[in-house]
Amino acid sequence: MDMVSLIQRWTRYLRNFGCNEQANIGMVIGLIVTVAVLAIGVYILVTFQGSMPTIDDPIANKTATNIFTAAWNAYGLAVVIPIIIVAGAVIAYLISGFTGGRR
Repeated sequence: MDMVSLIQRWTRYLRNFGCNEQANIGMVIGLIVTVAVLAIGVYILVTFQGSMPTIDDPIANKTATNIFTAAWNAYGLAVVIPIIIVAGAVIAYLISGFTGGRR
């Protein structure tokens, strides 16, 4: 598939997105689910980290610390996901406004 047809397909999709009420509801539900899953994941990680016993072995302790540090860094980056979803909805809304709701 060449780049022009790919761009045309996405333009068509975005143009139809603003006119499709079910797609708008799906976007809102997707955003709510994403935020809820992130919040539940943070809660589980905090609970798991708090219940870990003290590790006497320095190598195992460093490994556990690295795992938790990586998980917290991942959750720090995961905050971008809802922002991207909202930005996609705003762009789709603007594109549908510029085209007048035409398909």
